Amino acid sequence: MSSNLILGKDDNGKTVELSVGQSFLIQLNENPTTGYQWEVSKIDADFVKLTEDQYIQNIDSETGGGGIRNFKFTANSTGEYQIQLVHQCSWRRDESSITYFKIKLRIC
Repeated sequence: MSSNLILGKDDNGKTVELSVGQSFLIQLNENPTTGYQWEVSKIDADFVKLTEDQYIQNIDSETGGGGIRNFKFTANSTGEYQIQLVHQCSWRRDESSITYFKIKLRIC
């Protein structure tokens, strides 16, 4: 997976400047065996397109160990938009068990 820009947990809440056509990657720790997984919860596909969603287990991880969730996006159109990812368990929908990752995009 090659991208011009790689974002992670420390970039949560930041504003990122991109060019139209530029790809970027968001990498977040995940352990799906716990029931919690990252998913895209807010995106405007006319302006930012999700092109890849892939989970990669850590090589040195034992069964039940974690890995990295990679979301690859491409900026399609100029403007300011927000992407929101959510880390939640499919059977627990109460707000106290949900973590959000938000990035504001400024696309030129």
